[in-house]
Amino acid sequence: MSALGKVYLVGAGPGDPGLITTKALGLVETCDVLVYDNLVNRDFLKKTAKGCEQIDVGKKPGRHAVEQEMICQTLVDKARSGKLVVRLKGGDPFVFGRCAEELHQAEQGHECARVEGRPAAEVPRGDGRLRYRTHH
Repeated sequence: MSALGKVYLVGAGPGDPGLITTKALGLVETCDVLVYDNLVNRDFLKKTAKGCEQIDVGKKPGRHAVEQEMICQTLVDKARSGKLVVRLKGGDPFVFGRCAEELHQAEQGHECARVEGRPAAEVPRGDGRLRYRTHH
């Protein structure tokens, strides 16, 4: 546990474990608390240190396991107790995620940092062609 708590808002990348950044993986491996969502590859949960508290706050259509206010409060409470907290989200959470809200709340009274992930839109498909989002 760190002397002073800190919250990292971390993007896990597009799901392939080989595409997470080195910095993001290092934080997952050393954090005291991992708060994650449904878009995160479950292989990352196996990378945490022994004793790491893992908190699933995943949301599915029609079912929010944990309301957004509670997610924000959890980040703050864990950091205030002196823990290094990683909020791990799929892709780059600052593109479509609700990290702005989480960042604003987490910055209240303690250190906070963001580690962007690679958004799925910038990762080429296996055939070498880029993926393009359509509205069909």
